[in-house]
Amino acid sequence: TLTFLLALALIAPVRACDKVDPAKAVEQAEAIKKAVLDGDFAKVADLTHPKVVEAMGGKDKVVEMTRAVMQQMKAQGIEIKSYTIGKPGCCR
Repeated sequence: TLTFLLALALIAPVRACDKVDPAKAVEQAEAIKKAVLDGDFAKVADLTHPKVVEAMGGKDKVVEMTRAVMQQMKAQGIEIKSYTIGKPGCCR
């Protein structure tokens, strides 16, 4: 669904197989997690990979779509209260 795809795009700031520092990836994922839980969608957009932001139509669109999805979820009785950031891995 759109909700899943949007969440995936926002939570995955880089492709899984890019060479990244695992500690840095966890740090960034934790920052995105905090922004999502705080409802700070501008911060979510700032922390999202620039190519994802561009593909979604820019920062304002990311904020608008994220807010809309979160409101839609809330209207359906779905709320993100917490989630766990796992250890980064690669899909090779």
